[in-house]
Amino acid sequence: MEDLEKLMVRMMKSRIASSEFSKITLETNPIKLDGPGTYLSWMRHVRLILESHNLEGFISGTAKRPEGDVIADRQWNSNNSRVVAWLLASMVPSVAHTVEALTNAYELWQAVATTYSYKGNNMHAHKIQRELRGLTQGFRSVTEYVGELKRLWNDFDFYSPFTPTHPDDVDVFRKWIERQHLVDFLDGLNPEFEYRRSSILSTQEWPTLDEAISLVLSEETRLATMSSSTNTAIRSALVV
Repeated sequence: MEDLEKLMVRMMKSRIASSEFSKITLETNPIKLDGPGTYLSWMRHVRLILESHNLEGFISGTAKRPEGDVIADRQWNSNNSRVVAWLLASMVPSVAHTVEALTNAYELWQAVATTYSYKGNNMHAHKIQRELRGLTQGFRSVTEYVGELKRLWNDFDFYSPFTPTHPDDVDVFRKWIERQHLVDFLDGLNPEFEYRRSSILSTQEWPTLDEAISLVLSEETRLATMSSSTNTAIRSALVV
């Protein structure tokens, strides 16, 4: 009798979970996987979306298929199939066709990573490093320039990850890389920020990267305000 009650409770919970899951609509991934060039951005969006619905275990491999429980197995299979279908829909047809025969979300995820991630590819890491060395603000706003820098920094970390040999190395490396990122950011700024750049570099204790970005953004706002005021004054003088 007790076993029957436990079974009934488990069936009820499973039905509730199934009903709740059926109402979930996974957001469309804004990035379509079309090859190595979009893999990193696609991967990050996939993880973010699946984590928001507690489904990341299906690509990390931690959501193991249950054994000895028909109802739980059916629910797992339904969730897995939904993740697989969603992943395939986030790829261009030519990419999806190469993995559409895989019905396990984790296996599909691993197959895509093996083909398109280029993780550990020194040539690709070198290519990104060259892009970073040549990157300048140009016609970008400070915010756009910072966004591009962070994208390249994150990509480089992925393709050339730091592997510490001692726990203390992590903190030392973090401080060192923060300093390098600060220099990258300041060196690529447009000439109108020379005063702000010089004032930052001349301080005995350099600010953090985020603090430096905030200072330059404030300077950008000040310069834009001055330019607007000057233009207004010129237009007023011409009218007179």
